[in-house]
Amino acid sequence: MDDGAHVTMPATLIQVDMFEVQLGAALLVQFRNDDGRIVRVLADAGVQKSYPADHVHQKLTEAFAAFGDEERTIDLVIGTHYDEDHLKGLVPIIEDRSITIREVWLPPVANDTTHHAFDIPIEDGHLLATQFASRDGLHVLRAYLQEKLRWCELISQVREDEGLLDFSDANDSMERIENIFVRHRNAAFEMLGLDPIADAHADGSVQLPHDLTSLGKLLGDSWAWRYYWGRDIEDIPALVDYLEHRHPGRGRDATRSHNLGAIRKAAASDAINAIWLRRVVNALRARRIRMCCQTVADGAPRQFGWSAANHRFEAQRHLASTGLRLTLLGPSNGLVKKHWNRLPVGDYLAFALLADIPLRQITPSNELSYVMRLEFQDQGLLVAGDASCVDFKRGGSKQYHQALLDALLPLQVVQVAHHAGYNSHFYRALLSAGYAQQPTASYLLVSHAYLDKKRPTNEFRLFIENLRHEPDTIKIVFTSQPRIEKVQDYVDLIQAPIDQRKDVGDVRLQFADHAWNVVKHAVNPL
Repeated sequence: MDDGAHVTMPATLIQVDMFEVQLGAALLVQFRNDDGRIVRVLADAGVQKSYPADHVHQKLTEAFAAFGDEERTIDLVIGTHYDEDHLKGLVPIIEDRSITIREVWLPPVANDTTHHAFDIPIEDGHLLATQFASRDGLHVLRAYLQEKLRWCELISQVREDEGLLDFSDANDSMERIENIFVRHRNAAFEMLGLDPIADAHADGSVQLPHDLTSLGKLLGDSWAWRYYWGRDIEDIPALVDYLEHRHPGRGRDATRSHNLGAIRKAAASDAINAIWLRRVVNALRARRIRMCCQTVADGAPRQFGWSAANHRFEAQRHLASTGLRLTLLGPSNGLVKKHWNRLPVGDYLAFALLADIPLRQITPSNELSYVMRLEFQDQGLLVAGDASCVDFKRGGSKQYHQALLDALLPLQVVQVAHHAGYNSHFYRALLSAGYAQQPTASYLLVSHAYLDKKRPTNEFRLFIENLRHEPDTIKIVFTSQPRIEKVQDYVDLIQAPIDQRKDVGDVRLQFADHAWNVVKHAVNPL
Protein backbone atom coordinates (compact mmCIF):
# COMPACT_ATOMS: atom_id res chain seq x y z
CA MET A 1 0.00 0.00 0.00
CA ASP A 2 1.35 3.45 -0.87
CA ASP A 3 2.31 5.71 2.00
CA GLY A 4 -0.39 8.13 0.94
CA ALA A 5 -3.08 5.50 0.74
CA HIS A 6 -5.77 5.43 3.37
CA VAL A 7 -8.83 3.40 4.22
CA THR A 8 -12.16 5.21 4.20
CA MET A 9 -14.36 3.91 6.98
CA PRO A 10 -18.03 3.49 6.09
CA ALA A 11 -20.22 6.25 7.47
CA THR A 12 -22.49 5.31 10.36
CA LEU A 13 -26.04 5.61 9.06
CA ILE A 14 -27.95 4.93 12.30
CA GLN A 15 -26.96 5.28 15.93
CA VAL A 16 -29.09 4.15 18.88
CA ASP A 17 -28.26 5.31 22.40
CA MET A 18 -30.15 3.83 25.33
CA PHE A 19 -29.09 5.83 28.38
CA GLU A 20 -28.76 4.22 31.79
CA VAL A 21 -31.43 5.82 33.96
CA GLN A 22 -32.33 2.97 36.34
CA LEU A 23 -36.09 2.36 36.35
CA GLY A 24 -36.88 4.91 33.65
CA ALA A 25 -36.29 5.21 29.93
CA ALA A 26 -34.38 7.42 27.52
CA LEU A 27 -33.70 6.44 23.89
CA LEU A 28 -31.94 8.63 21.32
CA VAL A 29 -31.99 7.54 17.67
CA GLN A 30 -29.95 9.40 15.02
CA PHE A 31 -30.19 8.93 11.25
CA ARG A 32 -27.86 10.16 8.50
CA ASN A 33 -30.30 11.02 5.76
CA ASP A 34 -29.63 10.63 2.04
CA ASP A 35 -28.81 14.35 1.74
CA GLY A 36 -26.24 14.03 4.53
CA ARG A 37 -28.41 15.83 7.06
CA ILE A 38 -28.84 14.22 10.46
CA VAL A 39 -32.31 13.56 11.87
CA ARG A 40 -32.67 12.95 15.60
CA VAL A 41 -35.51 11.39 17.58
CA LEU A 42 -35.47 11.38 21.40
CA ALA A 43 -37.99 9.10 23.08
CA ASP A 44 -38.34 9.93 26.79
CA ALA A 45 -35.77 11.13 29.29
CA GLY A 46 -37.08 9.70 32.53
CA VAL A 47 -34.76 9.11 35.47
CA GLN A 48 -34.74 7.33 38.81
CA LYS A 49 -35.57 9.65 41.72
CA SER A 50 -31.99 9.35 43.01
CA TYR A 51 -30.64 10.78 39.74
CA PRO A 52 -30.60 14.52 38.95
CA ALA A 53 -33.25 15.66 36.48
CA ASP A 54 -30.55 16.64 33.95
CA HIS A 55 -28.96 13.16 33.95
CA VAL A 56 -29.91 12.50 30.31
CA HIS A 57 -29.38 16.11 29.29
CA GLN A 58 -25.72 15.87 30.29
CA LYS A 59 -25.20 12.85 28.02
CA LEU A 60 -26.53 14.35 24.80
CA THR A 61 -23.44 16.31 23.71
CA GLU A 62 -21.25 13.18 23.66
CA ALA A 63 -23.95 11.17 21.88
CA PHE A 64 -24.29 13.85 19.19
CA ALA A 65 -20.51 13.99 18.69
CA ALA A 66 -20.20 10.18 18.50
CA PHE A 67 -22.41 10.28 15.42
CA GLY A 68 -20.09 12.77 13.79
CA ASP A 69 -22.14 15.93 14.17
CA GLU A 70 -22.16 18.26 17.13
CA GLU A 71 -25.09 20.32 15.87
CA ARG A 72 -27.47 20.57 18.81
CA THR A 73 -30.78 19.82 17.14
CA ILE A 74 -33.47 17.28 18.04
CA ASP A 75 -36.09 16.98 15.34
CA LEU A 76 -38.70 15.03 17.29
CA VAL A 77 -39.06 14.54 21.04
CA ILE A 78 -41.56 11.90 22.14
CA GLY A 79 -43.01 11.60 25.62
CA THR A 80 -44.15 8.01 25.13
CA HIS A 81 -46.67 8.06 27.97
CA TYR A 82 -47.97 9.61 31.12
CA ASP A 83 -45.38 8.46 33.69
CA GLU A 84 -42.85 10.51 35.62
CA ASP A 85 -40.07 7.98 35.01
CA HIS A 86 -40.34 8.74 31.29
CA LEU A 87 -41.09 12.49 31.34
CA LYS A 88 -39.05 14.01 34.16
CA GLY A 89 -35.72 14.47 32.37
CA LEU A 90 -37.31 16.14 29.35
CA VAL A 91 -37.71 19.43 31.21
CA PRO A 92 -34.00 20.44 31.42
CA ILE A 93 -33.51 19.37 27.80
CA ILE A 94 -36.38 21.54 26.60
CA GLU A 95 -35.20 24.43 28.78
CA ASP A 96 -31.70 24.33 27.21
CA ARG A 97 -31.95 27.01 24.52
CA SER A 98 -28.70 25.85 22.93
CA ILE A 99 -30.64 22.79 21.71
CA THR A 100 -33.03 23.37 18.83
CA ILE A 101 -36.17 21.26 19.25
CA ARG A 102 -38.50 21.21 16.24
CA GLU A 103 -41.50 19.25 17.51
CA VAL A 104 -42.72 17.31 20.55
CA TRP A 105 -45.33 14.55 20.72
CA LEU A 106 -46.98 14.34 24.13
CA PRO A 107 -49.04 11.42 25.48
CA PRO A 108 -52.73 11.55 24.43
CA VAL A 109 -54.25 11.16 27.90
CA ALA A 110 -57.76 12.56 28.39
CA ASN A 111 -58.76 14.37 31.56
CA ASP A 112 -60.76 11.67 33.34
CA THR A 113 -61.79 13.97 36.20
CA THR A 114 -64.15 16.08 34.07
CA HIS A 115 -67.78 15.25 33.36
CA HIS A 116 -68.80 14.60 29.76
CA ALA A 117 -71.40 12.80 27.72
CA PHE A 118 -70.44 9.16 27.24
CA ASP A 119 -71.02 9.07 23.47
CA ILE A 120 -69.26 12.25 22.30
CA PRO A 121 -66.08 11.83 20.23
CA ILE A 122 -62.79 12.69 21.87
CA GLU A 123 -61.04 15.83 20.65
CA ASP A 124 -57.74 17.60 21.32
CA GLY A 125 -59.43 19.87 23.85
CA HIS A 126 -60.23 16.87 26.05
CA LEU A 127 -56.56 15.89 26.42
CA LEU A 128 -54.55 16.90 29.49
CA ALA A 129 -51.57 18.17 27.50
CA THR A 130 -53.80 20.49 25.49
CA GLN A 131 -55.63 21.69 28.59
CA PHE A 132 -52.35 22.33 30.44
CA ALA A 133 -51.15 24.41 27.48
CA SER A 134 -54.20 26.69 27.63
CA ARG A 135 -54.51 29.95 29.55
CA ASP A 136 -56.43 28.04 32.23
CA GLY A 137 -53.72 25.37 32.50
CA LEU A 138 -52.89 26.12 36.14
CA HIS A 139 -56.55 26.00 37.12
CA VAL A 140 -56.93 22.67 35.30
CA LEU A 141 -53.97 21.22 37.19
CA ARG A 142 -55.27 22.40 40.55
CA ALA A 143 -58.68 20.88 39.93
CA TYR A 144 -57.10 17.64 38.68
CA LEU A 145 -54.88 17.26 41.76
CA GLN A 146 -57.74 18.04 44.12
CA GLU A 147 -59.96 15.43 42.47
CA LYS A 148 -57.26 12.73 42.61
CA LEU A 149 -56.63 13.55 46.27
CA ARG A 150 -60.36 13.24 46.92
CA TRP A 151 -60.29 9.75 45.40
CA CYS A 152 -57.46 8.71 47.69
CA GLU A 153 -59.28 9.99 50.76
CA LEU A 154 -62.54 8.35 49.72
CA ILE A 155 -60.88 4.98 49.22
CA SER A 156 -59.21 5.22 52.62
CA GLN A 157 -62.56 5.92 54.23
CA VAL A 158 -64.13 2.93 52.48
CA ARG A 159 -61.32 0.70 53.70
CA GLU A 160 -61.80 1.94 57.23
CA ASP A 161 -65.57 1.50 57.09
CA GLU A 162 -65.20 -2.01 55.68
CA GLY A 163 -62.60 -2.96 58.29
CA LEU A 164 -60.13 -4.06 55.60
CA LEU A 165 -56.46 -4.48 56.35
CA ASP A 166 -54.04 -2.85 53.94
CA PHE A 167 -52.77 -6.01 52.22
CA SER A 168 -52.25 -4.46 48.80
CA ASP A 169 -49.53 -2.00 49.76
CA ALA A 170 -47.47 -4.35 51.92
CA ASN A 171 -45.11 -5.14 49.07
CA ASP A 172 -44.09 -1.48 48.69
CA SER A 173 -41.78 0.24 51.12
CA MET A 174 -43.27 3.04 53.20
CA GLU A 175 -40.84 5.40 51.54
CA ARG A 176 -42.22 4.56 48.10
CA ILE A 177 -45.85 5.06 49.15
CA GLU A 178 -45.28 8.30 51.03
CA ASN A 179 -43.26 9.67 48.16
CA ILE A 180 -46.36 9.52 45.96
CA PHE A 181 -47.12 13.01 47.22
CA VAL A 182 -44.11 13.97 49.33
CA ARG A 183 -41.42 13.91 46.62
CA HIS A 184 -42.95 16.84 44.81
CA ARG A 185 -44.94 18.36 47.66
CA ASN A 186 -43.49 21.82 47.14
CA ALA A 187 -44.59 21.85 43.50
CA ALA A 188 -48.00 20.43 44.34
CA PHE A 189 -48.52 22.89 47.21
CA GLU A 190 -47.42 25.81 45.02
CA MET A 191 -49.78 24.82 42.22
CA LEU A 192 -52.63 24.44 44.71
CA GLY A 193 -51.92 27.88 46.16
CA LEU A 194 -50.66 26.51 49.48
CA ASP A 195 -47.57 27.42 51.45
CA PRO A 196 -45.27 24.37 51.95
CA ILE A 197 -43.54 26.13 54.85
CA ALA A 198 -46.66 27.17 56.70
CA ASP A 199 -48.19 23.73 56.25
CA ALA A 200 -45.10 21.90 57.52
CA HIS A 201 -44.49 20.56 61.01
CA ALA A 202 -41.67 21.79 63.18
CA ASP A 203 -39.46 18.91 62.09
CA GLY A 204 -39.90 19.89 58.43
CA SER A 205 -42.29 17.10 57.51
CA VAL A 206 -45.56 17.88 55.79
CA GLN A 207 -48.97 16.77 56.99
CA LEU A 208 -49.93 13.93 54.67
CA PRO A 209 -53.43 12.77 53.80
CA HIS A 210 -54.74 10.09 56.17
CA ASP A 211 -54.34 7.29 53.65
CA LEU A 212 -50.63 7.96 53.15
CA THR A 213 -49.62 8.23 56.80
CA SER A 214 -51.53 5.16 57.94
CA LEU A 215 -50.23 2.67 55.38
CA GLY A 216 -48.84 -0.47 56.92
CA LYS A 217 -49.66 0.42 60.52
CA LEU A 218 -52.41 -2.17 60.80
CA LEU A 219 -50.12 -4.80 59.32
CA GLY A 220 -46.92 -3.80 61.07
CA ASP A 221 -46.48 -6.86 63.29
CA SER A 222 -49.16 -9.13 61.89
CA TRP A 223 -48.75 -12.58 60.37
CA ALA A 224 -50.14 -11.26 57.05
CA TRP A 225 -47.36 -8.68 56.82
CA ARG A 226 -44.69 -11.30 57.53
CA TYR A 227 -46.16 -13.57 54.85
CA TYR A 228 -46.57 -10.89 52.22
CA TRP A 229 -43.51 -8.69 52.71
CA GLY A 230 -41.27 -8.70 49.61
CA ARG A 231 -43.76 -10.47 47.35
CA ASP A 232 -44.79 -9.01 44.00
CA ILE A 233 -48.28 -7.62 43.61
CA GLU A 234 -48.94 -10.38 41.05
CA ASP A 235 -48.67 -12.88 43.93
CA ILE A 236 -52.00 -11.79 45.38
CA PRO A 237 -53.75 -15.04 44.32
CA ALA A 238 -51.27 -17.05 46.43
CA LEU A 239 -52.00 -14.82 49.40
CA VAL A 240 -55.75 -15.18 48.86
CA ASP A 241 -55.45 -19.00 48.82
CA TYR A 242 -53.28 -18.94 51.93
CA LEU A 243 -55.69 -16.69 53.82
CA GLU A 244 -58.75 -18.72 52.80
CA HIS A 245 -57.05 -21.89 54.05
CA ARG A 246 -55.89 -20.45 57.38
CA HIS A 247 -58.67 -17.91 57.98
CA PRO A 248 -61.88 -18.50 56.01
CA GLY A 249 -63.26 -15.24 54.62
CA ARG A 250 -60.00 -13.32 54.89
CA GLY A 251 -58.92 -14.23 51.35
CA ARG A 252 -61.87 -12.28 49.96
CA ASP A 253 -60.95 -9.37 52.21
CA ALA A 254 -57.42 -9.43 50.82
CA THR A 255 -58.73 -9.30 47.27
CA ARG A 256 -61.07 -6.41 48.03
CA SER A 257 -58.31 -4.53 49.80
CA HIS A 258 -55.92 -5.16 46.93
CA ASN A 259 -58.42 -3.79 44.42
CA LEU A 260 -59.00 -0.66 46.49
CA GLY A 261 -55.27 -0.17 46.91
CA ALA A 262 -54.69 -0.46 43.17
CA ILE A 263 -57.27 2.25 42.48
CA ARG A 264 -55.80 4.51 45.15
CA LYS A 265 -52.24 4.05 43.96
CA ALA A 266 -53.30 4.82 40.39
CA ALA A 267 -55.01 8.03 41.50
CA ALA A 268 -51.98 9.14 43.50
CA SER A 269 -49.61 8.32 40.64
CA ASP A 270 -51.83 10.28 38.25
CA ALA A 271 -51.35 13.35 40.44
CA ILE A 272 -47.56 13.13 40.31
CA ASN A 273 -47.55 12.43 36.57
CA ALA A 274 -49.77 15.44 35.95
CA ILE A 275 -47.31 17.71 37.73
CA TRP A 276 -44.50 16.59 35.43
CA LEU A 277 -46.62 16.75 32.29
CA ARG A 278 -47.55 20.32 33.20
CA ARG A 279 -43.84 21.16 33.67
CA VAL A 280 -43.03 19.74 30.24
CA VAL A 281 -45.85 21.75 28.68
CA ASN A 282 -44.73 24.95 30.44
CA ALA A 283 -41.17 24.49 29.17
CA LEU A 284 -42.45 24.01 25.62
CA ARG A 285 -44.71 27.06 25.81
CA ALA A 286 -41.85 29.22 27.06
CA ARG A 287 -39.90 28.39 23.89
CA ARG A 288 -42.93 28.24 21.59
CA ILE A 289 -42.04 24.74 20.47
CA ARG A 290 -44.66 22.94 18.43
CA MET A 291 -46.45 20.24 20.45
CA CYS A 292 -49.21 17.80 19.62
CA CYS A 293 -50.75 14.47 20.62
CA GLN A 294 -51.05 11.63 18.09
CA THR A 295 -53.34 8.61 17.88
CA VAL A 296 -54.33 6.00 15.31
CA ALA A 297 -57.75 4.80 14.18
CA ASP A 298 -58.67 1.50 15.81
CA GLY A 299 -56.67 -1.28 14.16
CA ALA A 300 -55.10 0.99 11.52
CA PRO A 301 -51.45 2.16 11.61
CA ARG A 302 -50.58 5.72 10.56
CA GLN A 303 -47.70 6.42 8.22
CA PHE A 304 -45.39 9.43 8.54
CA GLY A 305 -42.57 10.30 6.17
CA TRP A 306 -39.65 12.59 6.87
CA SER A 307 -39.95 15.91 5.02
CA ALA A 308 -36.51 17.42 4.50
CA ALA A 309 -38.12 20.65 3.31
CA ASN A 310 -40.24 21.10 6.46
CA HIS A 311 -37.90 19.33 8.90
CA ARG A 312 -40.60 17.13 10.38
CA PHE A 313 -42.46 13.83 10.09
CA GLU A 314 -45.61 14.40 8.05
CA ALA A 315 -48.61 12.10 7.84
CA GLN A 316 -48.83 10.45 4.42
CA ARG A 317 -51.36 8.09 2.91
CA HIS A 318 -48.76 6.49 0.66
CA LEU A 319 -45.10 6.55 1.61
CA ALA A 320 -42.19 6.58 -0.76
CA SER A 321 -40.31 3.30 -0.95
CA THR A 322 -37.14 4.89 0.38
CA GLY A 323 -36.24 7.44 3.03
CA LEU A 324 -36.84 7.79 6.73
CA ARG A 325 -40.31 6.64 7.82
CA LEU A 326 -42.27 6.42 11.02
CA THR A 327 -45.22 4.08 11.49
CA LEU A 328 -47.42 4.87 14.47
CA LEU A 329 -49.09 1.73 15.87
CA GLY A 330 -50.74 3.08 18.99
CA PRO A 331 -52.44 4.24 21.06
CA SER A 332 -55.79 4.10 19.29
CA ASN A 333 -58.66 6.56 19.47
CA GLY A 334 -60.79 3.82 20.99
CA LEU A 335 -58.33 3.20 23.80
CA VAL A 336 -58.04 6.90 24.65
CA LYS A 337 -61.84 7.13 24.70
CA LYS A 338 -62.12 3.98 26.83
CA HIS A 339 -59.99 5.46 29.60
CA TRP A 340 -61.68 8.84 29.30
CA ASN A 341 -64.98 7.05 29.91
CA ARG A 342 -63.75 5.12 32.92
CA LEU A 343 -66.46 4.44 35.48
CA PRO A 344 -66.96 7.11 38.13
CA VAL A 345 -64.87 6.36 41.18
CA GLY A 346 -67.98 5.36 43.18
CA ASP A 347 -68.75 2.58 40.70
CA TYR A 348 -65.10 1.56 40.69
CA LEU A 349 -65.21 1.18 44.46
CA ALA A 350 -68.37 -0.91 44.32
CA PHE A 351 -66.78 -3.22 41.77
CA ALA A 352 -63.56 -3.47 43.77
CA LEU A 353 -65.45 -4.49 46.90
CA LEU A 354 -67.48 -7.18 45.11
CA ALA A 355 -64.82 -8.70 42.86
CA ASP A 356 -63.18 -11.97 43.82
CA ILE A 357 -60.49 -11.64 41.11
CA PRO A 358 -57.86 -8.94 41.76
CA LEU A 359 -57.68 -6.06 39.29
CA ARG A 360 -54.40 -6.57 37.45
CA GLN A 361 -54.01 -3.00 36.32
CA ILE A 362 -56.03 0.18 36.90
CA THR A 363 -53.82 3.01 35.66
CA PRO A 364 -54.16 3.62 31.91
CA SER A 365 -50.72 5.15 31.39
CA ASN A 366 -48.97 1.99 30.18
CA GLU A 367 -51.86 1.07 27.92
CA LEU A 368 -51.77 4.55 26.37
CA SER A 369 -48.05 4.48 25.61
CA TYR A 370 -46.93 5.35 22.11
CA VAL A 371 -45.65 2.39 20.13
CA MET A 372 -44.00 3.13 16.79
CA ARG A 373 -41.66 1.68 14.22
CA LEU A 374 -38.89 3.76 12.64
CA GLU A 375 -37.50 2.55 9.33
CA PHE A 376 -34.39 3.65 7.45
CA GLN A 377 -32.11 1.81 5.05
CA ASP A 378 -34.39 -1.24 5.37
CA GLN A 379 -33.73 -1.36 9.13
CA GLY A 380 -36.63 -1.41 11.58
CA LEU A 381 -36.49 0.00 15.13
CA LEU A 382 -39.36 -0.39 17.60
CA VAL A 383 -39.88 2.40 20.15
CA ALA A 384 -42.23 1.05 22.80
CA GLY A 385 -42.06 3.05 26.04
CA ASP A 386 -44.24 1.04 28.43
CA ALA A 387 -46.61 -0.13 25.68
CA SER A 388 -48.91 -3.04 26.49
CA CYS A 389 -50.39 -3.33 22.96
CA VAL A 390 -53.86 -3.96 24.40
CA ASP A 391 -55.48 -2.14 21.47
CA PHE A 392 -53.81 -4.55 19.03
CA LYS A 393 -56.66 -6.92 19.99
CA ARG A 394 -59.83 -6.95 17.92
CA GLY A 395 -62.66 -6.31 20.37
CA GLY A 396 -63.29 -9.24 22.69
CA SER A 397 -61.65 -11.77 20.37
CA LYS A 398 -58.28 -13.43 20.81
CA GLN A 399 -57.16 -12.19 17.39
CA TYR A 400 -55.02 -9.14 16.68
CA HIS A 401 -55.59 -6.50 14.02
CA GLN A 402 -53.67 -7.86 11.03
CA ALA A 403 -52.79 -4.40 9.72
CA LEU A 404 -50.93 -3.63 12.96
CA LEU A 405 -49.09 -6.96 12.91
CA ASP A 406 -48.12 -6.46 9.26
CA ALA A 407 -46.62 -3.06 10.07
CA LEU A 408 -44.39 -4.37 12.88
CA LEU A 409 -41.72 -6.29 10.96
CA PRO A 410 -38.90 -6.57 10.18
CA LEU A 411 -37.21 -5.39 13.37
CA GLN A 412 -33.49 -5.14 13.95
CA VAL A 413 -33.71 -3.17 17.22
CA VAL A 414 -36.49 -3.54 19.80
CA GLN A 415 -36.93 -1.41 22.89
CA VAL A 416 -38.49 -3.94 25.27
CA ALA A 417 -41.58 -2.32 26.77
CA HIS A 418 -41.93 -1.65 30.49
CA HIS A 419 -38.33 -2.59 31.29
CA ALA A 420 -38.93 -6.30 30.49
CA GLY A 421 -41.70 -6.30 33.06
CA TYR A 422 -45.34 -7.24 32.81
CA ASN A 423 -46.72 -5.52 29.70
CA SER A 424 -49.86 -7.38 28.70
CA HIS A 425 -49.98 -8.12 24.94
CA PHE A 426 -46.59 -6.69 23.93
CA TYR A 427 -44.76 -10.03 23.72
CA ARG A 428 -47.74 -11.84 22.19
CA ALA A 429 -48.19 -9.20 19.51
CA LEU A 430 -44.55 -9.51 18.45
CA LEU A 431 -44.78 -13.29 18.30
CA SER A 432 -48.08 -13.14 16.40
CA ALA A 433 -46.46 -10.82 13.85
CA GLY A 434 -43.79 -13.47 13.19
CA TYR A 435 -40.89 -11.83 14.99
CA ALA A 436 -39.53 -15.24 16.04
CA GLN A 437 -39.35 -16.37 12.41
CA GLN A 438 -37.60 -13.38 10.90
CA PRO A 439 -34.19 -14.48 9.60
CA THR A 440 -32.26 -11.29 10.34
CA ALA A 441 -30.41 -10.64 13.59
CA SER A 442 -31.94 -8.28 16.12
CA TYR A 443 -31.17 -6.66 19.46
CA LEU A 444 -33.47 -6.43 22.48
CA LEU A 445 -32.78 -3.30 24.55
CA VAL A 446 -33.70 -3.54 28.24
CA SER A 447 -33.63 -0.48 30.49
CA HIS A 448 -34.25 -1.41 34.12
CA ALA A 449 -33.01 -0.92 37.68
CA TYR A 450 -29.85 -2.43 39.16
CA LEU A 451 -30.57 -5.92 40.58
CA ASP A 452 -34.28 -5.31 40.08
CA LYS A 453 -36.36 -7.66 42.23
CA LYS A 454 -39.24 -7.86 39.74
CA ARG A 455 -37.63 -7.65 36.31
CA PRO A 456 -36.96 -9.25 33.92
CA THR A 457 -40.19 -11.15 34.49
CA ASN A 458 -41.14 -14.72 33.80
CA GLU A 459 -43.19 -13.45 30.85
CA PHE A 460 -40.00 -12.08 29.31
CA ARG A 461 -38.28 -15.44 29.85
CA LEU A 462 -41.11 -17.22 28.02
CA PHE A 463 -40.86 -14.66 25.24
CA ILE A 464 -37.15 -15.42 24.85
CA GLU A 465 -37.87 -19.16 24.79
CA ASN A 466 -40.15 -18.57 21.81
CA LEU A 467 -37.40 -16.65 20.01
CA ARG A 468 -34.72 -19.31 20.32
CA HIS A 469 -33.73 -21.23 17.22
CA GLU A 470 -30.54 -22.40 15.55
CA PRO A 471 -28.51 -20.36 15.03
CA ASP A 472 -29.56 -17.76 17.59
CA THR A 473 -30.23 -14.44 15.93
CA ILE A 474 -31.00 -12.25 18.94
CA LYS A 475 -28.84 -10.47 21.47
CA ILE A 476 -30.03 -8.84 24.70
CA VAL A 477 -28.42 -5.70 26.09
CA PHE A 478 -29.01 -4.29 29.57
CA THR A 479 -28.39 -0.87 31.09
CA SER A 480 -28.14 -2.34 34.59
CA GLN A 481 -26.99 -5.58 36.14
CA PRO A 482 -29.90 -8.06 36.42
CA ARG A 483 -30.17 -10.71 39.09
CA ILE A 484 -28.54 -13.86 37.76
CA GLU A 485 -31.46 -16.05 38.82
CA LYS A 486 -33.77 -14.01 36.56
CA VAL A 487 -31.66 -14.39 33.43
CA GLN A 488 -29.89 -17.72 33.91
CA ASP A 489 -32.05 -19.48 31.30
CA TYR A 490 -30.87 -17.17 28.53
CA VAL A 491 -27.59 -15.80 29.80
CA ASP A 492 -25.88 -17.01 26.62
CA LEU A 493 -27.94 -14.50 24.62
CA ILE A 494 -26.80 -11.48 26.61
CA GLN A 495 -24.34 -9.26 24.76
CA ALA A 496 -20.80 -9.42 26.13
CA PRO A 497 -19.42 -6.21 27.66
CA ILE A 498 -17.46 -3.84 25.47
CA ASP A 499 -14.25 -2.87 27.26
CA GLN A 500 -14.55 -2.82 31.07
CA ARG A 501 -17.44 -4.58 32.76
CA LYS A 502 -19.60 -2.41 35.05
CA ASP A 503 -22.78 -2.80 37.06
CA VAL A 504 -24.54 -0.06 35.08
CA GLY A 505 -23.83 1.72 31.81
CA ASP A 506 -25.23 3.26 28.65
CA VAL A 507 -25.81 1.17 25.53
CA ARG A 508 -24.88 2.24 22.00
CA LEU A 509 -25.56 0.47 18.71
CA GLN A 510 -24.39 1.67 15.28
CA PHE A 511 -25.42 0.62 11.79
CA ALA A 512 -22.81 0.96 9.03
CA ASP A 513 -21.76 -1.01 5.96
CA HIS A 514 -24.97 -3.12 6.12
CA ALA A 515 -24.28 -4.37 9.66
CA TRP A 516 -25.13 -3.52 13.26
CA ASN A 517 -22.41 -3.28 15.89
CA VAL A 518 -22.59 -2.86 19.64
CA VAL A 519 -20.01 -0.21 20.50
CA LYS A 520 -21.02 0.44 24.12
CA HIS A 521 -22.32 -2.11 26.64
CA ALA A 522 -21.01 -2.62 30.15
CA VAL A 523 -23.25 -5.21 31.80
CA ASN A 524 -22.48 -8.90 32.13
CA PRO A 525 -24.57 -10.88 34.68
CA LEU A 526 -21.76 -13.43 35.12
